[in-house]
Amino acid sequence: MVDEQAARNKKIRDTISGNFTRGAKSYALFEEEHQFFKKLLGELLSLSPPPAGGRILDVGCGTGASLEGLAEAVGDNGEVVGLDISEGMLEEARSRFGDKYTLICADGCNFEEKALGGKFDAVVYNAVLFMLPDARGSLTSAKSVLKQGGSVYIASLEGVEANGIPLPDILSQGGYKAGRHALSPWSKVAPLVDELFPGTLFREFTIELTPPLFRGFYLLEPMSAGLLPTLPYPERRNIIESYAKNFEEEGVAPVQRWVLAASNKRDD
Repeated sequence: MVDEQAARNKKIRDTISGNFTRGAKSYALFEEEHQFFKKLLGELLSLSPPPAGGRILDVGCGTGASLEGLAEAVGDNGEVVGLDISEGMLEEARSRFGDKYTLICADGCNFEEKALGGKFDAVVYNAVLFMLPDARGSLTSAKSVLKQGGSVYIASLEGVEANGIPLPDILSQGGYKAGRHALSPWSKVAPLVDELFPGTLFREFTIELTPPLFRGFYLLEPMSAGLLPTLPYPERRNIIESYAKNFEEEGVAPVQRWVLAASNKRDD
């Protein structure tokens, strides 16, 4: 049973890595146009700013959407390290930033034994943790690499609705086998945060998706896979385009729901 679960998790990780590698350039272009993840990061850090001069680990850093925002937050004397399972995403980040940041290819579910160069003042999951298959493993790794008094930051996508109806339900009504976008939804993550990081600050946050923003976000290969996991990307793309057109014609603006959390590590 353990071996079966390990094999299942490996398959999920390989699929996730492949989706992100193929979507790397699209991610970079999306962020360049919309500054979506940088704005989300600003909301997240407003809960509890990281210390000036601090050292931060950006788990699931991707093409580097959060790296500069984190570097601005800790200042010239701080350090930001990026970690991602997709070498393709990291290559895109290197093409943008050169050697400005230390970038490490590693599994976001288990990174405590990687050579990270020391402990961190903060570990950040900006729109990442909900996509990981093993939230406990990841948060346990985060706790192990934090300094005493260090903080964990989480921005978790909890769903998207149109006219108050979850988008997966809308897709199901249209005859499609819809997914729920989150491998680790907040209902599973929240008890882990309470257990591993007591003293958490939480805030709910919503984003209204304009037509270009809806298209841009859900045409990203990994995001479309969360909604329509059984279909190849070209089919997912056509379906998302169709619904985007309908929403625009009907004047409907889908709304994303996020949970933002910032917590201090407490010693046992």
